[in-house]
Amino acid sequence: MSEHPDWYDRDQRRGELQTVSVHVHFESESATRQFLAKSTWRRVHRWGCKKFKVSSDACANLELRKDSPDGPALNESKEIGDHEEPLTVWLVKPGAEPNGR
Repeated sequence: MSEHPDWYDRDQRRGELQTVSVHVHFESESATRQFLAKSTWRRVHRWGCKKFKVSSDACANLELRKDSPDGPALNESKEIGDHEEPLTVWLVKPGAEPNGR
């Protein structure tokens, strides 16, 4: 018999899903949604593009930034993770690349 995670109640056969509130900004619009903590930032990116009616061509050229339009870029293959407070992210056009010097 396999081990069950801590959040699984064997007697009730119920589990508690960990969700995180993410506040997404795009240009002058914003929206908030709950995502599973195990979801990746890619899911937030796709949802934001769909929510703000961004074409798929333009969506591919946007990136997610943490806290502000100039904040650090988020790795979209990473999990959102468990957070107590709501997270704020921005869908923005990437800026100029540093020249590496």
